[in-house]
Amino acid sequence: MANRKDRRAAKKALPRYQRIMTPEQQKAALIKNGITPADLKKEWDAGYRAGLEAYLKSSYAAACLALNDLHGFGYKRCKAFLQAMDNHLLYSLTDLETIDEVWKRIGLKLVFNDPIDRIQDGDKE
Repeated sequence: MANRKDRRAAKKALPRYQRIMTPEQQKAALIKNGITPADLKKEWDAGYRAGLEAYLKSSYAAACLALNDLHGFGYKRCKAFLQAMDNHLLYSLTDLETIDEVWKRIGLKLVFNDPIDRIQDGDKE
């Protein structure tokens, strides 16, 4: 039977990613190092906002490039498109409302839980 010193040495010998800690142990270790749950929430929110902002920027840019590639849109029409898109994004109550409106008006199914075919043809009911 191993004594306490041997058990600690064996645990430290494991690579860090293999050391299994319970959620309570993880929380205690963070608090011991001066990191509070409020700090974690704050940083999580900041990371989420930064990721969302980067996604929105690239989506707007990709939309302009696609319109330019497919239909030759230039500055004026891309700007008008982005302003119209902003209005739909800002004034819809939910994302589902906007997705349903695409289905009703255009007949495209937008299925974002499908990793491969998010834009599907559909017969309008």
